[in-house]
Amino acid sequence: GVNLWGVVAASQKATMLQGHQSSVLCIGFGPNGRLVATGATDGAAKLWSIRSGMCHHTLVGHRGSVCAVAFAKDVTMVATGSADSTVRVWNVKRGHCVHTLQTTDSVARVRALAFSPGGTLLATGSEDGATRLWGLSENIEGDPCKAVLQGPRMVADRQQRPVPAHAIAFFA
Repeated sequence: GVNLWGVVAASQKATMLQGHQSSVLCIGFGPNGRLVATGATDGAAKLWSIRSGMCHHTLVGHRGSVCAVAFAKDVTMVATGSADSTVRVWNVKRGHCVHTLQTTDSVARVRALAFSPGGTLLATGSEDGATRLWGLSENIEGDPCKAVLQGPRMVADRQQRPVPAHAIAFFA
């Protein structure tokens, strides 16, 4: 389970979220303060009410652990990033997948997500060191990946390797 603690009285539990069948790896709060999303090692994500602790939707479709979750500013969409190198964008109200974004690199496990302030772009950070910018629209035609920004490299075991992108954000 996941424990949510109150900020004012940190010694007192606010809400207990129970329902995942495996370990929870990530958590993201909706900007409205009402919803929270969690992702787990079984490939499932869940949308919860912060106040009641009730699960609104279980989001299934990934073939690997869900390593990142992020809400759009208007809370109409939530994105889940996975070790299977995919990102799924979900309709929050209905719990349906509206976009599946696939990286071309099988080692591009998605570790970080961020929606642009207007919700038209989604940035993903991956273990392959790349930050990808994806266009989001009702009808995605062609490759929705608008840009791949390669991050720095480090030397490990006498080989150059990418530095994984574990955090990402937009600045408005």
